[in-house]
Amino acid sequence: MRHAKFLRLHYHYALRRKHTDMTKYFLHFIQCLPIAFAVAVLASCGGKTALTPADENPREKKETILRADVLGKGGAATHGFVSVSARKNRWVVSVNVTGVPPGDYRVAFFDNGNCSSPNAFSAGKLWAPEGTKNDPATWIPLLTAEAIGKMQTIARLPNPERHGVEVFKKRSVLIFSGRQVEELKSGVSNGVIACGVFDTPSSLLGSPD
Repeated sequence: MRHAKFLRLHYHYALRRKHTDMTKYFLHFIQCLPIAFAVAVLASCGGKTALTPADENPREKKETILRADVLGKGGAATHGFVSVSARKNRWVVSVNVTGVPPGDYRVAFFDNGNCSSPNAFSAGKLWAPEGTKNDPATWIPLLTAEAIGKMQTIARLPNPERHGVEVFKKRSVLIFSGRQVEELKSGVSNGVIACGVFDTPSSLLGSPD
């Protein structure tokens, strides 16, 4: 009997001790919750403020491009496109045409977006964006067509005023046979083999300079 009573007393003592320890643990846990929450919030805020523009992927930035689809003039079978985009203080002009005989060619911009005339006289006068110091007739370097009748190039030209591509909208681009570009005249061929008009801008994923 005495042995059984001793065991019961020891058992109840152990239960009280366990209860006390669990209570202390629970109180300690409750006290630590605000600290843990604050640490989590600070870590989250710190993660957001740590991002800098250098961490962003430059290839995800969209680039606005104006494109002119060019078609042959004076019976020429030339077709393709010329596109323009603005990158910082540079213009990027891309020429991609086919159906041109081997030889030298010039590409130039004109102020009127109208290619309705057979000799492109409707395109108006030679044009370049405001602030351009180069001669509009020779602003784009001389191009040479390959033997297979294909002509491609990418020209990076000064854009000191940092204009957007919108200044090219409703302008025309002409391709001339030979090394010379002159103001358009009525009643003559003007040496134009293709003409196109810059129209609606489009957005594409760009790449860093």
